[in-house]
Formats: sequence, structure tokens, C-alpha cells
Amino acid sequence: KSHLVNVLDCPGHVCFSDETCSALRAADGLLLCVDAAEGAMLNTERAVKAAVAAGLSITLLITKVDRLILELKLPPADAYHKLRHTVEEVNGLVQACPGGEGHPRLDPARGNVAFASCQSGWSFTLL
Repeated sequence: KSHLVNVLDCPGHVCFSDETCSALRAADGLLLCVDAAEGAMLNTERAVKAAVAAGLSITLLITKVDRLILELKLPPADAYHKLRHTVEEVNGLVQACPGGEGHPRLDPARGNVAFASCQSGWSFTLL
């Protein structure tokens, strides 16, 4: 069985939120990238609202995880809590949207959350 994947890369800056919402109309799903150190931003909320309104499945990719260690110098337990807070923050955005209460929760154990560091060249999921 073969698959065709079209990737629509939309900038995360708030000035490009219209382009993001337009691209979601042509998509089957959303890979939502959120900076581990900064968390959900205004454009994150807009992208989530548009995805939930369109009925798209959402996969969360928490990026720049290395910043928690190298820049913020967080110990492992604090880094874990920061990552967990980011997942819950995005879940809160999903649940706050009309129709979001029926949307599947984002949870690393379900395989719809991944973690990455482009700077260090790695990514992983818990499945």
C-alpha cells in the first residue's frame, strides 16, 4: 500500500495566521510544533481552533527540547514538568474550542505527542 504525503509548512509567526488557516483547509491533519521553552503562543491557539473547526486530527511535536537543558539549565524533574505542562496547555486549547471536548486528548502514551531537537539531531515518541 502506498501513501502520498503533502507537507504544507506554515510559519508560526502571528503575521502568517491567515496563511496557516488557509493551509489547514487543504489538509487531512495537523502537526502542531510548539517550542518546549516558550510553550503555546497566540498562533498556536489560532491553529488549534482552525484544526478543531475543520475536524482535523492533531499531532503535537514539542520542539527545541534541548533548550530546557542547555539554555534554561533545568534539572530532569523540572524539564519533565515543563514538557507535561506544555502538553496540558495544548490540551486546554483544544478543549476550549467549540467541538474540542470530543477531540482525542494529546498524550505521549497514545502516540500523538513527539519530542524533538533539530539542533541535536534527535526526535522520539513513547511508542
